[in-house]
Amino acid sequence: MIGWLRVATAAALLLAGACVPGDTSSLTERDDGKTVTMHPGEEFQAVLGTTPKSGFSWVWPGGEKSSVVEPVGKPAFDRDIDEAIRTGAAGNETWRFRAVKPGRETVRLEYRRPWDDKTPPERTFTFTAEVQP
Repeated sequence: MIGWLRVATAAALLLAGACVPGDTSSLTERDDGKTVTMHPGEEFQAVLGTTPKSGFSWVWPGGEKSSVVEPVGKPAFDRDIDEAIRTGAAGNETWRFRAVKPGRETVRLEYRRPWDDKTPPERTFTFTAEVQP
């Protein structure tokens, strides 16, 4: 009975933690084309599949011209747990964004070799950031 109580308590704490204001919401490649609505100062992230040893990574062409959202730090790479023992294993690249000022902007990330901007991207991921006052 005590074991069940511990599990129930842990689940309640996890659920309560998931509702904490200021948590970062996440998009994945399945959310391609969706709109993210937020307020200035709020953050969210895009978690996108990648295989860094292939030479491909996600880039944001023209991102420095953005006035509605800005990147927070550099994208982070995490290996897939099932693949972690393999050298060059696939994983996820996590991009964090912060809402800067009210407005609407479409952000397009491209999966390509960063040094090769002549070749079309292998994949793209697009979302619209809608920052409300």
